[in-house]
Amino acid sequence: MPWNPAAFRAELDAFYSQGPADISALDAALERRCEAHPEWLPWQRKAALYEVAANLAEPVVFAHCPFFFELALGRHRREWGFGGLGSWLRRSPEGQAFEQRCAAWKGPYQGLVLFNGMADVDLDHHTIGYDNLFREGLNGIAARAEARLQSAADDAQRAFLEAAIAGCRALVTLARRFAQRARTMAASAREAEVRDNLLRLADSAEAVPGEAPRTYHEGLCAILFVREAVGSLEGMAVSTLGMVDRLCGPLLAADLATGRLTLDQAYELTSAWLAICDAKFGSEAFDAATEPGDHVETSTTVFIGGCDAEGVPVYNEVTQLILRAYGELRLLNPKLQARFSPGAPKAYRRAVADFVALGTNALCVYNDEVVIAANVAAGKALKDCRLYVGGGCQENILQNCEIHNRGAMFFSLPRVLEATLYPERWTEFCRSEAVSLVNGAAATSFDGLYQAFLTNLRTIVGQLVARRNVNEADGWQYNPCPLHSATLDDCIANARDVVAGGARYSSGAVDLCGIGTVIDSLFALRRVVFEEARVPLERMLRILADNWADEEPLRQYVLHRVGKYGSGDDDAAAFARQAFADVAAASSGFPNSRGG
Repeated sequence: MPWNPAAFRAELDAFYSQGPADISALDAALERRCEAHPEWLPWQRKAALYEVAANLAEPVVFAHCPFFFELALGRHRREWGFGGLGSWLRRSPEGQAFEQRCAAWKGPYQGLVLFNGMADVDLDHHTIGYDNLFREGLNGIAARAEARLQSAADDAQRAFLEAAIAGCRALVTLARRFAQRARTMAASAREAEVRDNLLRLADSAEAVPGEAPRTYHEGLCAILFVREAVGSLEGMAVSTLGMVDRLCGPLLAADLATGRLTLDQAYELTSAWLAICDAKFGSEAFDAATEPGDHVETSTTVFIGGCDAEGVPVYNEVTQLILRAYGELRLLNPKLQARFSPGAPKAYRRAVADFVALGTNALCVYNDEVVIAANVAAGKALKDCRLYVGGGCQENILQNCEIHNRGAMFFSLPRVLEATLYPERWTEFCRSEAVSLVNGAAATSFDGLYQAFLTNLRTIVGQLVARRNVNEADGWQYNPCPLHSATLDDCIANARDVVAGGARYSSGAVDLCGIGTVIDSLFALRRVVFEEARVPLERMLRILADNWADEEPLRQYVLHRVGKYGSGDDDAAAFARQAFADVAAASSGFPNSRGG
């Protein structure tokens, strides 16, 4: 079926114009089941949610789309997770009380940290174990959980494993219901092309995600449907479609070799699949259709290039089709991310360069030599590190085996420098958080001031992490994710939810902001106060507190004669390198509540 984006967009607009689907009947059914079992653990309540969705959710098939994804579970059109039926546990009285507890401790940190959503638990920027999905299918994953159930050590392990199985079974049931709906629609379709499209969709929905995909169409269907379904059912967001060319390249090669698809037909499928994100979110109409304050970022990434687990560079027909589709369709989303490994083919480098030259998309480029090495240095296995993706924006996460809380706490480094130079402004913070800060204003050398800044950074970050860890440790009670967990390495073997530390790697981050400002400020203090002795530190601090009042010559000197980060000044560059390393060391190594 030739791709008809206008007809598909009209179907989407007609459906989403009604607003989020009414899920009151599903909520009520779930409430009744759980009220009858007050003894249930959180995973058993989540299993009930999966089963209610499998039986009562309305699968929505768009006649002009080759793929299935919309479950009408109450999510907003521009939402990739968080809400709808999947947030039922978080919407419960207990869940609301937990969210209030998570908000309660943050008061002293306002102005120091920008909290993005619930920083205490992971709700966004996750990845599915796509390799496990492609290797086993959900039926295989469920069978592995059933085998592990035989050696479960306690009620908690049994409840988790049974919920993981229920989640896998629910998605298989929902896919088959999509197939039934598509066949019903095909029976009454007037256009042969629409009928053929619906029958192909039905065939794939009967196969995936229950079984491992065997064709290019099944592979694309499996990625999209599981990503959307997990977002709808888990109350959290999967923000990447993964390494699509690596996963689907062999499937397309087999289709082309057997004549199941032509390259033109594969391009139509690729274009339709990629265009769903912009069409669903209404990206083309952002300027005209959104209200001030609307969140229009899709938090969805797709990866090309890079390497496989053995380090072999990836470049194939799917890579080429994706680049062509982005260039010809002028897509904004999913956010295209291009990885480059040593030995990347010249044809790949040229193809990406040609795409960049079009000037049509914000492309993110990753240097595998740097990113992989950094993850290995953090204690992760090389083969795992080679399969990294961007989990929603550009920050990396290891495909299949990692949960990583990041993008939730944006931390101001300049405020820490302020606390070091003007500790009297931070008296109330120190009292409420029971911490002591080093007074950098009393330093007699730059090294003393610099070490005071680093010590204060570690103190404040450490207290911030300790605060959030208290609630993170309880997060599994209010938003367990056994379906998501089932797709990831080690959760089934550990019989433990990803939210409770079941994944191979459980990382977290405090996102440090203002590094350039801090480097410039510290370097200027070193040069003007301690090396050139133009003004003593005490006077410099008064000048800064007065915002350079009556000190314009000195301000101009600092502005134009003192080296800056990135300006080409050798001394400033050397200091920047050292400061980056020191700031990273001072703010790293704190344990989270999940054993990471």
